[in-house]
Amino acid sequence: AEAMRLPPLVEMMLKRLTPLARQRQITLHYHAAPDLPAIWADAEMVRRVLVNLLDNALKFTPAGGEITVTLAEEVADAAEPGVRCTISDTGPGIPTEFRERIFDRFLRTNMGGAQVRGTGLGLSFCKIAVEAHNGRIWAENGTEGGSQFVFTLPGIPQFDLE
Repeated sequence: AEAMRLPPLVEMMLKRLTPLARQRQITLHYHAAPDLPAIWADAEMVRRVLVNLLDNALKFTPAGGEITVTLAEEVADAAEPGVRCTISDTGPGIPTEFRERIFDRFLRTNMGGAQVRGTGLGLSFCKIAVEAHNGRIWAENGTEGGSQFVFTLPGIPQFDLE
């Protein structure tokens, strides 16, 4: 693990996904709050969490849809603010009965016939990786439809990463 900032990693991932998104006529949006705290994390594990969540969003967002990645300060613990990453899509959303179990191994939800959410291992890996960093991860339906996958990672108090 190392002290790192989440925005450069997310920006790199989005740059990599732009051609695929464009090919599928999906618009990618990215918003990052300024001055986000540094996090103590295994960069490769966090990268894989992002890959899984972004792949999932791409898989379920129809042509003409949008995926938005938002990085904000997580203030659940005022002494040690962390970072909250929200990946929202304009796909079919997650049926209520699956929301609690979506991170279980091998759960596949058959969304509208052919579409199947989750690789079975991808989302359970995300849960294990985020919790190994003392973070939290959950899924919810977006206010305008679609779904949101949210994870938080604890920050490093007063750490200046230059």
